Amino acid sequence: MLYRHSLMWGLILFALAGAVDLVDGAVARTMNQVTVLGAYVDGVLDRYVEFLLYLGLTIYLGPEEFFMLPGYIWMMLLLFGALMTTFVRAYADHRGLVKDQAELKRMGGILERGERLALLYLGMLLAVFWGELWLQGAIVIVALLANFTALQRVRFAVRWGKT
Repeated sequence: MLYRHSLMWGLILFALAGAVDLVDGAVARTMNQVTVLGAYVDGVLDRYVEFLLYLGLTIYLGPEEFFMLPGYIWMMLLLFGALMTTFVRAYADHRGLVKDQAELKRMGGILERGERLALLYLGMLLAVFWGELWLQGAIVIVALLANFTALQRVRFAVRWGKT
């Protein structure tokens, strides 16, 4: 829908995908059918949906400049921040830098995946009613904070690795 320049329908469909994601996990937990494979597939699909959102927003906004950079640069910064936020945690685990799984989950940071998506959805909603500047602003904020979050996690992993 974003490809067809329908921001409202794009927002509705991505929000629906998020709702289904929440429900399927809750159903699995309620039915006591949580599996490692299910969690893995869920995480992979989550990343594909997130990528499709970024791709759709890139197409929707086009190459026009906002906040002093072309839109595609902001979208690349957003995508890179989202990838690095996930990668930094996974790589610290893979390399055994952070051995304690509870500590690994506490890596956190200022803007995790849920917050990224919530801010982008809010920007989309505000843009439907009050113009694209709201969406552009949300993209810039999320791009900057996603990269800041990745750097927070790097700092956490480095500090943990020194102990």
